[in-house]
Amino acid sequence: MYQRKKAKAPVAPTGPTRVALSVPGKPRLTGTFPPGTTLLDIIKTFISDGQLDGAVLSQGPSIMYLRKSIEGAESLSQTTLKGLLGAEGGSALLNLSLKGAPAPPPAPAAVNPEEARAAREQALLAAEGRQQQQQGGGAPPPSRARPTAAPAPVPAPAPAPAPAATPAP
Repeated sequence: MYQRKKAKAPVAPTGPTRVALSVPGKPRLTGTFPPGTTLLDIIKTFISDGQLDGAVLSQGPSIMYLRKSIEGAESLSQTTLKGLLGAEGGSALLNLSLKGAPAPPPAPAAVNPEEARAAREQALLAAEGRQQQQQGGGAPPPSRARPTAAPAPVPAPAPAPAPAATPAP
């Protein structure tokens, strides 16, 4: 009689794990680590090799693997490669991000349009005054402040005259 063979469960790889650590602004860092190595130990290894700046530990390191994020030095020190990957051996791409990275400089404060216009006018008047003094014109020109009232409306164009009637023959 025919006997059906049981399917063997896939065997997870065993042994050291090849790790590629992606760091913003740097080339990918690679190394091979035993399965019991913690994520914090991996970061420290790259620091001791001179491939990574030691300041990353004070900037709130976070490692992302697939869709799982491990944040903070304490969590990184408790998570091993085997615990993260679920297997021993193989390879993994880990993304390092820094939560405490320096923030970008603040955006400039909003400028009041009236103040900006007044500053431009003052600069223009000062430039005209300097130009006249250089040409021997004497005192700077009088103020050319713009009126604050609305401009006068433009009259509508007059209608075109009607064509003259031509006499009938």
